[in-house]
Amino acid sequence: MTAAEPSAESAWRQWHARCALTLCDADSAALLRGFAGRRASSMVRRLGRLAEDIPAPEPRDAWHLFETHLVTARTREGKRYKDWLFARVGARSGAEALDAIQGGATLILRDVVREMIRHEARPPDTSSLAAPVPGTNGLTLADLLPGGTSPSDEAEDRDLEALARRAADSRFAAADRRVRVGLCLRALDLPLDGRATERAAGCSKSTLHAAVRDFIAGLAAGVRQTYALEAPGTAHAIAIRAVRELQDLAREWGRSEKSLARFFHKVEGAQSGGPVRSPGEVAT
Repeated sequence: MTAAEPSAESAWRQWHARCALTLCDADSAALLRGFAGRRASSMVRRLGRLAEDIPAPEPRDAWHLFETHLVTARTREGKRYKDWLFARVGARSGAEALDAIQGGATLILRDVVREMIRHEARPPDTSSLAAPVPGTNGLTLADLLPGGTSPSDEAEDRDLEALARRAADSRFAAADRRVRVGLCLRALDLPLDGRATERAAGCSKSTLHAAVRDFIAGLAAGVRQTYALEAPGTAHAIAIRAVRELQDLAREWGRSEKSLARFFHKVEGAQSGGPVRSPGEVAT
């Protein structure tokens, strides 16, 4: 580690103090994303056949899933997982503190990966629908079986999506402009800082980060309260879907906002490979 590189402990503590990874130094953010990516990839590999069709998440995606879980889930005692993570440290410092933080983060990532696999992987002792059936001249299971999933599974998934959409619609309708701007930029995978962002949101980057964080936390808390008596995991599943719905709503809203056009041009230009300016640059 060079003098300019952060230690792992300082990177975790910086993230704790600043609340959001996009407010951290670039080196600290890269270090934490790398930690999440390595641990998540290792967990997926250890699952072997259970996850053979599931690619390991990229570091950025692994960290996003990790932070989403911190916002939408709670311990059995109702404590926010981020508070629980750093409460483990106590008076320890150095290597002991780092072990406590990263040990807790690994436990949380294990739950995150389990949830991801539960939704995306096929159950054990099943065959791929694309596998040819012996003696059928190349027909596959997909050719021989009725299409679609179980009607009950489809109905349950539709119900969860509908409840999530209702929660997201209600919350987004009540959101103020700065929150909508922040959610839109998050949906575009852009950082919530820079002069152009502050002008568009009408507030400082720290205020914008706090507003978006509190908004999502409020959404998760409202969902947990509304569906507290449902089967275990139901509220969490609805909250995760509602966050995705919010991204779609914010992106759709942002397209009609002239002040956000430069951000869409930046993202869409980058995707097409064309020349782009940063959101802070002004055309001449």
